[in-house]
Amino acid sequence: MLISTHLRDELAFVLRGTFNRADLFRQLGEAVASVTNLAAAEVESGLANREVQCSTAIGNGIALPHALVPGIPQPLVAVVLVPEGVEFAPGVPPVRLVLAIFGSPENPWVHVGMLARLARIVSAEGAVDRLLAASDSADLVTRLRAEDASHG
Repeated sequence: MLISTHLRDELAFVLRGTFNRADLFRQLGEAVASVTNLAAAEVESGLANREVQCSTAIGNGIALPHALVPGIPQPLVAVVLVPEGVEFAPGVPPVRLVLAIFGSPENPWVHVGMLARLARIVSAEGAVDRLLAASDSADLVTRLRAEDASHG
């Protein structure tokens, strides 16, 4: 399953300045709401509730926040670059690259498959550095699509 199929240009952005995790989730909620019929608060709440269970920061400045949101029409992937970093959990280095997944609770295995693929992509040699080097949101999408394609 290719991530690129579910990656939308409108869900890619670079956040400049200082943000906390709640700010990031609010931005993601608004972005997803702009391309679906979902309420931004519902998406934001889904991300926050998942984060309470266990931090989605996986190390190396990367987080994979995700939420199963009732009513989501199809899985979506968002990619966010935060050059100044966002604190996801105490004692964990700030997150600079966020790859978020939004899926339907009716298809949880699709969601799990997408998480596994993103984890493989970011664990590939040099992938994170290539993604972090993106100059803007369009470049970030192009780079993530290239990384996705390189994993067959």
